[in-house]
Amino acid sequence: MPTAYTIEFLASINRIISQERLSRYLAATNGDIGTALELYEHNIAISEALFGFLHGLEVAVRNSIHYTLRQDLGTPAWYDGGAVLPWSTTGASSPLGTGEGGSYRDSGASASRYAAWQPAPGHLL
Repeated sequence: MPTAYTIEFLASINRIISQERLSRYLAATNGDIGTALELYEHNIAISEALFGFLHGLEVAVRNSIHYTLRQDLGTPAWYDGGAVLPWSTTGASSPLGTGEGGSYRDSGASASRYAAWQPAPGHLL
């Protein structure tokens, strides 16, 4: 299939786009670098088209989570101080703001031992 790319450009593409990044596109096109680059460009266009929508969705979900936690935990700064959330999978739970188990600020001290966890590089949080 003829492409809009020059032979020189195709010969130097590995300096611009890694082989790892292109490998799926090359596999889908039986190694045809020109067609693989066209698929790569289509993927970029699709990503650009979805970016605005995904951005709005992310903001809406994040604000909804913040609103709910602010209401449930009784403080607009629920994220400050390392509070252990009631559904924590660590086994530690602190009923914040109820007088049972301490105040919101006190719960930060008990949660601090769990704060040392570090994600592995490349993993989503």
